[in-house]
Formats: sequence, structure tokens, C-alpha cells
Amino acid sequence: MSVPPTAEASAAPAGWSVEERASSGSRLGSLLRWISTLSLDAPLVALAWLFAIGRPTAWEAAALALAVWWGYAVDRWLDGWKRDVVQQGAARHRFAARHRWLWGAWLVAVCAVSFAVIPAHLAARLVSAGGTLAAALVLYTALDQLWPAKLRAFAQRELWVASAVAAAIVLFAGWGTRGAAELAGAAPIAFALVALCAADCRAIRLLEGARRADAGVAGSRGVLALCALSWITFASIGALPQAAAALGFGAFLAFAFGRRPAAAEPARTETVAPGCDLALAALGFAAALGQGLLERGSLLAS
Repeated sequence: MSVPPTAEASAAPAGWSVEERASSGSRLGSLLRWISTLSLDAPLVALAWLFAIGRPTAWEAAALALAVWWGYAVDRWLDGWKRDVVQQGAARHRFAARHRWLWGAWLVAVCAVSFAVIPAHLAARLVSAGGTLAAALVLYTALDQLWPAKLRAFAQRELWVASAVAAAIVLFAGWGTRGAAELAGAAPIAFALVALCAADCRAIRLLEGARRADAGVAGSRGVLALCALSWITFASIGALPQAAAALGFGAFLAFAFGRRPAAAEPARTETVAPGCDLALAALGFAAALGQGLLERGSLLAS
């Protein structure tokens, strides 16, 4: 789950398009860039971990995926109006800038259709709580666009983004049709998810940046510590498949930091965000499968 670049992000030629950048990499790299450009990676993370901790209906899964996708897409669309972000950013920011009117119209259309169709298929309590969370996120987005320095003085943007995604996942898992409003272990689950999502966001920022990523807790060590916190928290409540997934993600990030070149390579950094997100999503789906197998084994043993 990526966030807009800062001064430490690698500067890239503003004229490069997604297609031009893709020509310098592999076919897999091209696919990863398009996944990130269309904001499809973050919804996959949310969806995977929703299944890892809950049992959503198809409509609930679709609602969460659409909500996360729309939030990310709108944020990037807004960033597309900022010249400094576009010049320093990745293909996802240049795409939003190049197609700002068409992309904006598409976002409005998706929002209108979603609000007209999806709420009728969700539990009333979920619609109410989800609306409150959505309003809070709209407020956060507005403040972040208007006064980013003031908002980020309280916490890095990675923490805000991670908290929002984790809150949405826990909300849909606990307040959905098959969930319980008092989702057992909601607090530790939310904490573990915040740590995991924050590790993902921070790792992307560091791996996309031009500076080395080994500067103590502000660098790769801090990211790996977040993964360890997630692992310990999941394990402490007996969520073993989820704990294994958190441990696996830490191993993936350690490998990514280990093979990171000293200088940022534009063609390579374009695949960092979708690569990390898809790894976290794959591990989330693996945790969901593992949880299902454990529950099936318990039923057969009883």
C-alpha cells in the first residue's frame, strides 16, 4: 500500500508513461506496474486479510474491496494535480495526472453505482459504522491534501493509512452478516493488522527511495520490528496461520531489503509497491486457507 513520494523518493522523468517505463522491464514488471497504476494492489491486501480473520459474504467482500480501491484511487487522483508529486512520483501518479478528467469521471461513476447498489445487501449496523469510518477518511484526506505537514507532525502517513485499512478490515469482519459486533480479540487483531500494514507502507517508501534503507528503527530494522510485533500479537491470541503469515511477510521484506541496490533504479522501483502488496495479499489468502483447514480439522475431530 503505497503513499505519495517525499523528497527522498527517486526523481523520474515526468514525461515517461506507464507504457514507456514498462518497456525497460520484464512482462511481469509491466503487469505489476499496471496493477499499481490502477490501484488494484491495496484492495487485494484488504480482501485477503478480511478472509484471514472473518467470514464475509460476497457483497461484504466486494464493498470492502471497492471502498479501499476508491479511497486509494481518489488520493492518487488528487496527487495527480500536484506538479511536484507527479515529477517525483511513480507511474501511478503520472497516469492520474495524464488522465485526470477521464479518471475523475470514472471515480464519480463508480461511487454513484456503488452507493446505489451495495448498501442494500449489507447489514444495517455495517452500513452505519462503515459510513462513519468513510466520513472520517474523507476528513483525513481533505486535511492531508490541504495541510499535509501539520497532519504528519502527529504521525507518519504510513501509520494513518495502515490504521484506516486495518479499521476497515476489522469492521467488516466483526460487523458483517456472519460476524459478531463484539469480534473476539478485536483489539489485538486490529493492532496486529496496523503493524503489518504499516510495515508494508514503510517498506515501500524505503525501497522506492534513493537513500539506503538501513538507518536504525527509521529504516529496515523498524519495518522488520513491526512484522515481529504483528507475529507476536497474532500468536498470543492463538491465530497461528495469521502469525505465520506475518512472519513470512517479515522474511519477504528482509529479502527485499537485502537485495536492494545502493542507488534507486527507476525501472525497478516501479514494481516495489505492487510487489510488496501482492506478497502481503498472498500471505493473507494463505492464512485464510490455513484457518479454514484448522477449523475443518477441529470439526472432524469433535
